[in-house]
Amino acid sequence: MLILKDKLRYIPVIFFYITGCSSIVSLIPSYSDSIPRGESQWVNIETKENVTFDVYTNCYHQGIEMVKKSDPIKYIAILKEYEVALYHGKCLRDLGFVFKPDLFSIYCYHYSNKESCRAFKNFRN
Repeated sequence: MLILKDKLRYIPVIFFYITGCSSIVSLIPSYSDSIPRGESQWVNIETKENVTFDVYTNCYHQGIEMVKKSDPIKYIAILKEYEVALYHGKCLRDLGFVFKPDLFSIYCYHYSNKESCRAFKNFRN
């Protein structure tokens, strides 16, 4: 009976450990690499409309292809994320879009978009 009481004493500690870890994980924002809904990252200079999903993804794929052409043997998407984003941004800019994230946008603050946002800042104006 004494051994069971000792084990029951650790249940609250385990419970608080598990809930504490899960709350930390929930603080990490989930975010998609696709165009975030409700946020206007790329805006047309003339019409002030947001870029469509199709145009955005077509330019992204063009960026991947351009980076692959420049270095097909060493191409690894994760390592070349900045270069892909530069071509991606240039394509969008050539189509008349500028990078204008909302004032309180979490796009540039999310870890998965760090390199893309750094490259896209070249296309603000």
